[in-house]
Order: sequence, then C-alpha cells, then structure tokens
Amino acid sequence: MKSYTQAIGYVVITVFLTLIVVGYFLFYTMYSSLATQYEEQFNIASESKINIFKERVDFYSERFKSYAQLPSFKTMRFHSLTLNDLAVEESKRHLELFFFDMIKNNHYIERIRFLDNDGAEIINVDHNTIHYNLSNITFFKNVAHVLTQDLKPDEIHMDIIRDDFGVFESLVWWLPVYVSSTQRMGYLAFNVSASLLHKEIIDISDPGLNYVVITRGNDDFLKDDYQLISEPLPDNIKLQDNLWIVSEPLEMEGLNLEMRIIGDADLYTKGISTILFGINFVLVPVSVVILILLLYMFRKKIDSDNKIHHLAYYDSLTGLVNRHQFDNALNVALSDTHKHHSHHALLYLDLDQFKVVNDTCGHLAGDKLLEELAIHLKHFIRESDMFARLGGDEFALLLNSCPEEKAIAIANKILSAVSDFHFVWEDRSFTVGVSIGVVYITDPDETASNVLRKSDLACYMAKELGRNRIHVYTGDDQSLEERHGEMQWVSRIHQAIAGDLFFLVAQRILPLDNDSEPVKRYEVLIRLNENNSTIPPGAFIPAAERYGIMSNIDKWVVDKTFSFMKRLYSSPLEENKNTVFSINLSGLSLGEKDFFKFIQDKFLEYKIPPENICFEITETAAISNLSVALDFMNSVKALGCNLALDDFGSGLCSFSYLKSIPVDYLKIDGSFVTRMLDDPLNMAIVMAIKQISLATNTKVIAEFVVNDEIKQKLQEMGVNYAQGYGIEKPVMINHLIKLADINSINQSAS
Repeated sequence: MKSYTQAIGYVVITVFLTLIVVGYFLFYTMYSSLATQYEEQFNIASESKINIFKERVDFYSERFKSYAQLPSFKTMRFHSLTLNDLAVEESKRHLELFFFDMIKNNHYIERIRFLDNDGAEIINVDHNTIHYNLSNITFFKNVAHVLTQDLKPDEIHMDIIRDDFGVFESLVWWLPVYVSSTQRMGYLAFNVSASLLHKEIIDISDPGLNYVVITRGNDDFLKDDYQLISEPLPDNIKLQDNLWIVSEPLEMEGLNLEMRIIGDADLYTKGISTILFGINFVLVPVSVVILILLLYMFRKKIDSDNKIHHLAYYDSLTGLVNRHQFDNALNVALSDTHKHHSHHALLYLDLDQFKVVNDTCGHLAGDKLLEELAIHLKHFIRESDMFARLGGDEFALLLNSCPEEKAIAIANKILSAVSDFHFVWEDRSFTVGVSIGVVYITDPDETASNVLRKSDLACYMAKELGRNRIHVYTGDDQSLEERHGEMQWVSRIHQAIAGDLFFLVAQRILPLDNDSEPVKRYEVLIRLNENNSTIPPGAFIPAAERYGIMSNIDKWVVDKTFSFMKRLYSSPLEENKNTVFSINLSGLSLGEKDFFKFIQDKFLEYKIPPENICFEITETAAISNLSVALDFMNSVKALGCNLALDDFGSGLCSFSYLKSIPVDYLKIDGSFVTRMLDDPLNMAIVMAIKQISLATNTKVIAEFVVNDEIKQKLQEMGVNYAQGYGIEKPVMINHLIKLADINSINQSAS
C-alpha cells in the first residue's frame, strides 16, 4: 500500500513537473515571439520616424535654398558692374530689411549673413541689429571650411555649431549665390536655432521608451562631438545589451551624420520577464494558473495586434490592402525589376458613374457598392497579385511577373466583370463601368511615384476617350494630355466669347467700420456655362494666361460690367447710382498697348462715372513688372478710377514697393484670413497689413471671410471691409437689376 501511494505521489509529482517544464517552455516561446513582434514594430515605427525627420530637414533645406533665388542679388550684381554705388547701397538696404523682416517672422532664424567669395561679410542681420562696419571673417573655422568646399549652384551645406563648452548651439545652412551658371557672387549663411531640429527629435521620441541620437557616421556609439540627443539615457540602460537600435545615414552636403533610434527591450517586455522569473520559484499550482492566465492574455494581445495591423494595412470598408501597403508592394516589385529584370504590370481602376449612386441613394449606398464590388472582383485576380483600394472609387492592381499579353487579358476580365456587376439598393438596380489605365513595369530605374503617375494618366486618357475602356500608357501620353487639355480650352474660350457663354456674378463687399455706408460695393467675378454646368475660372484662366488670350477675357468682363452698370444706373432709384464695382485685371492685360485705350473707349461709350469703378490687380502681377503696372495705374487713376492691390501679403517684397504704388485699397490674401483664428502667425500678418494701411492712407478689404467669428475679429481690429461666403455668396449680376426694379415699383406705389 505504501509503495502504491509512493508511486501515485511520484506520478503526481512527475505530472506537475512535466506541466511546469512544458508550461515554462510554452511561455518562453511566447515570450520570444512577443519580443520579436515588438522589435519588428519598433523597426517599422523607427524607420517611419527617421523618414519624417529627413523630410523636415529637406523641407528646411529647400526653404533656405529658395532665398538664394531672390532678384535682389542679381540687382546688386548688376549695379556693381555699372559702378553705381548708390544703387548698390539701395539694393543692399532692401535686402537687409527683407532679411530683418524674415528673422522677425521666423523665430527659429537667429542670424542671416551674406559673404562674398573671399569670406568678407556684406550683410549681417540678427534679431536686434543690422550690423555695419563689417570685416573679413575667414579666420572662423566653419567659414573657411565652406570656402574650401566650393559649393555649386544646386548644392547646400549644413554645419552643426557648438559653444565653447561643447554644447550643441545652432545650425548653419550655407547656400552659394550665383548670378549665372559659372559666376558665383558669394554665400548666404542662415544661423538657425538648435531648437529647430531638436524639437523635431523630441517630437518623434517616446519619453521613457525611445531615445534619439544623431552622431557622426561610423563613429563609436554616443562618442562624437556632433551628437544631438533627445534626453539623457538612464544609468540603468546598458548601451550594448538588451537594446533595439535602428540607424540610418542623414545625407547632408559636407556632413557625415547618422540618426539612431534606440529602444530599451526591458521596457517593452518587463511584465513578461517578471512572470517568467516567478515561474522558476512559485509552486506548481500557482505556476499553472499563471500560465493559463498568460495564455489568455497573450491570445487577447495577438487579437488586438491583429486588429491594429489590419487597420494599419487594410482598407476598413472593402478589406483590400490600403495605399500604404500597396506602395510597399510596388517598391518591392520595382526592386525585383532592378535586380532580376523581371516584368510586372500596374492597373489603375477608376469607376464610371459611381457618383450617380452616391447622389441618388447617399454615401451609405455608395460604400455598400464598393464593398460588394471588391468581393466580386477578387474572383478574377490571381493569388500572386495585390489588389488595393487607393481611396474613393479608385483601385489599383499590381500584377507580379506578368507579361504584357496576360496583363491586357486580366484587364479585359475586370472590365467585363464590372460591366456584369449589378448593385441593388432599396429595389433599385445600378450598373457601373470602369476606366482602366495600364502601365508595364520594365524599366529598372523606374520609381513608384512615377509608375503611379503614369497609370493615373493612362486611366485619365481612358476616361477622355469615352470611359469604360482600357488605355495602355505610352511615352506620348503626358504631352498628349497637356495638348488635349490646354489647347481644347483655347478653342472653348474663343467659342465662349463668341457665343456669350461667359456670365458675371457679383459678391458683396461689406463695410465693417460703418454698416450704414450709403455706397454698395461688389466684386465682379466671371463664370462659364457649358451644358448647363457652371465652370469656375480656375479651370480656364491658366490656359488663357499660358496662350496669351487672357486680355480677351478681361475685355469681355469690362464691356459686360460697364453695360450692366449703365442699365443699373438708369433705374429711378438714386441709391443704385451709389454702387461701386471692382473688376479684376490680369498682369498680361496691363502690358498690352491698346488695353488702356480700350478702357477709355468703354467709358465714353457707356458714360458711367469712373469713380464707381475699382480695378483689382494682384500684388504679384504688379511687382513682377512694376514699371508697366505703374504706367497703367497712374493712367486709370487720372481717369478717376480707384485701385486695389489684390492678394496682398502673398508677394515677397510687398512692403518695400507699396510706397510707389498708387492704390486705394489693400485686399488681404484670403489664405491668411481663413486661418487667422487658429494660427497666431496669420493673425499677426492681418494686423500688420492693417497697420500698413494706416501708414499708407489706404483701406483694407479682407476676403474669404467664412463665418461670423472671423467677421467680428476683423471688426475689432479695425479692418474696413469684409468679403466672403460668411458675408454673402456671389449672385448673378442681373439679379441686382431685378432687385432694383422691384424697389423702384415699391417706391412708385408709395
């Protein structure tokens, strides 16, 4: 009996020991799997953060590079060749003021210098002072370093500057300034606050989990004079053990830097490690319970991660892969083409008549159609291919290792499948078509963005050629699209003028400082009516400007506006004679010799008072050809017309040229007004323009006023007029005549 009991005990102990060993083994396996998964997630997230950081560095580099293209540099060079010292000093003063204004409006720029080819300072501007009595500073190490680099016109160099104690202090962007392809004038140096990139690094760090370090490439870990770290590493982190590190070089001209994101594995797996430690010392029953709980928790974690992964890489509506994962697959295919010279194909699908379903049955029906169509099309796609929804009703299909003939066959299958698909919603049946653009991926040097652009263009051509068809991209498609689009507009514009298809709308300009002002003000805007559809000016104005027919449109607008004003002023109501109309003119029209003569003739023909006309000229058009613009402005002012400078604030040299332009109104660029309540910089720009108007004795009009909050704030700031959908939407200009007639009848009856 005793031996039997002992045997049972041994069996029980053996079973429990087996359970403990098996449980430990299973837990350790799960622990390793989870750690690997975290490491993969860390790598993916870190690479994304590095790319974001690189994009920000490139953004600032390109932004500073653009300053070297300022016309003031060429002006200085031109005057120096003519030995006109006074003109050189005037240009230099404009440039100094521009840099001083740039520093004041960009808190991250600490100093701007301009050096000649020998390192002598020509301009030195900081937050407080424009420095004079400048001397040669080539003895500074960083300046000599740049001079020996001999930067070319398209190159840019960045230095990391440290103070005497070795603390990271600032960045210096060096830009060469060329007045021709071979003649360099000197260098621009932008001293930028260390916080510019330091803030970017802080933003991509997870305090307590990740640490970001920038070091000189190929140096020992964290041992370099040029390191920039987001925060000190804790003492309990051993730099060589239990760390996940992702490193990428930062390609900057003249510097060999490397960015590293460091993750402490213990911080990710601390809870699991504690449980693993407990399994080694806790009693077997407790260990089994913990093991069961961990299995449950692990299962929940896997489910949660799977959901997150699905949301990150798959479209929530159709279940297809999303744009992000499709871009990755396309890059893999391009890499395969580069390495093995394999051939692939890309199909870009855009549904036809999808808008009909959305408009008639609502977006819920449209979403259901996309969901069912995606399931339907999966039956016609090979397992080796990738089908993705790019957004809206646009899809893409990557055909891996697919010859051209097979790609066309698959495209035809999809075309037929979509045509055969019937969607039923609330007893209504719908059919849709699809336009398919096909691109063959055979060039080993092709890029993903270029392939997608070509496929989109091919799809566009399929729609242009009649929809519900396939179009294969060829090298002539891009130029064909440009010719087809712009040349078609030239013909359409001439037809619109000849057939009187253009029409005018008027938008109210409301006074804010005195709502009872007797004068009514409207801006005249042009629209095009084709097939009972209204086409905005943004669709045809670029083509008109490119092909030199913009003045034809401007003349049409002037003639129709004057004709309307004559009819309006013939009303017996006296108040209608106090209506002022603003007319936009393009920069091309200002340069035409007979355009001012045309305006003079129209005043004589329609006999309307010039003081009731205000011509609006964009700031960029006025500044781009200042002498021509001034001649025109002075001429129309002599007639008695008013002038407004439109889109004010969008140009680079507004303040320096404003004193020479005889305008009556400054019209604030609408991009500043719409975001002024959310962006302090936009608010400051609006306030600054109001102050400038006081100094120049002009009045201010704020356009794009979309709500009462913006209107109220503008009124508090002392802005004179407001215009936008929050004030009054544009109305057909003839409606003003109808309102006038009604008022006339009422007045006569009384």
